[in-house]
Amino acid sequence: MKVLFVNSVCGYGSTGKIVERLAREVESRGGESLVCYGRYDYLGEVRAVKITSKTENYVNAFNARLLDNDGFGLKSPTKRLIKVIEEFKPDVINLHNLHGYYLNMKVLFEYLASTDIKIVWTLHDCWSLTGRCVHFEYAKCDKYLSGCFDCPQKKEYPTALLLDNSKNNYKKKQASYEKIKKENLIVVTPSLWLKNIVEKSILSRFETVCINNGVDLQNFEYKKGDVKKTVLAVASTWTEKKGYKDVIELASRLRGEYKVVMVGVSDKQEDELNGTGIVAIKRTSNQKELAELYRNALAFVNPTYEDNFPTTNIEALASGTPVITYKTGGSVEVIENGNGYVVKQGNIDDLINKIRLVEKDDFDRKAISDNAKAKYSDYKMSEKYMTIFNTLIKSR
Repeated sequence: MKVLFVNSVCGYGSTGKIVERLAREVESRGGESLVCYGRYDYLGEVRAVKITSKTENYVNAFNARLLDNDGFGLKSPTKRLIKVIEEFKPDVINLHNLHGYYLNMKVLFEYLASTDIKIVWTLHDCWSLTGRCVHFEYAKCDKYLSGCFDCPQKKEYPTALLLDNSKNNYKKKQASYEKIKKENLIVVTPSLWLKNIVEKSILSRFETVCINNGVDLQNFEYKKGDVKKTVLAVASTWTEKKGYKDVIELASRLRGEYKVVMVGVSDKQEDELNGTGIVAIKRTSNQKELAELYRNALAFVNPTYEDNFPTTNIEALASGTPVITYKTGGSVEVIENGNGYVVKQGNIDDLINKIRLVEKDDFDRKAISDNAKAKYSDYKMSEKYMTIFNTLIKSR
């Protein structure tokens, strides 16, 4: 088995860690793996090739801001990727995030259409289905169903300062997909929510499979101890769409009753939160420290307004901590009887009620942890990918 992975990053962030984990799994089964990525430097152990220089990243980002063309930038990095593909000769190519100022989709898909290489495309967001945006739930936009135009999120990532090229981008993506043989591509989504969206989109003619994200649960586990009157909120980047303002309001109304801890804040946000009563912690890569925060919390709150299948929910549950999430995207799919609650977006009153219920009710935290670890381990995720890779290889 020879599998080539393509992602914006390797070993960094949730998508980079997933790609790294899958590459390791291929190698552990006697196969060969190679990761091609576009941004930051990778210092890990899997075989990886950076296909884009910093200068090319900057040029692509600059052009995207002026021309709104992320995903259709400089051709040279993609030609470099194609050369690597031809030298490596993979049985399967596992695409992940193609946005991030490093690829030209038109060039890549024209090449893929000329080969018989099997493709598995893992979607971590909605960018592949739209003219530009990575999510549209917060904007309550459904233009992806018929063709994007007049994008209401032009200033959101990938930011466009001048043109709105969403209509043209949408058409170019659609044309690129139509070149690929139906039997040569399988779409993977981490959530049933996104699977349902894909099946109504410009990718609808391809088979779609849901494989939940898995995380390394070695550090995230239940340990019997004193649960503090703490409400925990974690994000890699805190924005209004992640519920930043909602956490501030929640802390204001819970002051004196519960302590609110917020992980992942920026330097600016740390200053903004001074005096709010919130314990602000910057983003941490120390998994043991993060796991301790989860375990000590009474409840984990995820007030996100748009999300696919957040790994923070899994980390909290694996630590034995009940999750309270807004009714958003695939975030609700981990909630089962006895492990948390779902709250209507923006309903702070109900959020507070559910936090108090968590304290009042007798949650079996060990059972919550055991169930999460059985369902959402990175090994379980990897096994499902290996099954798909093997099935596609046999079909060749």
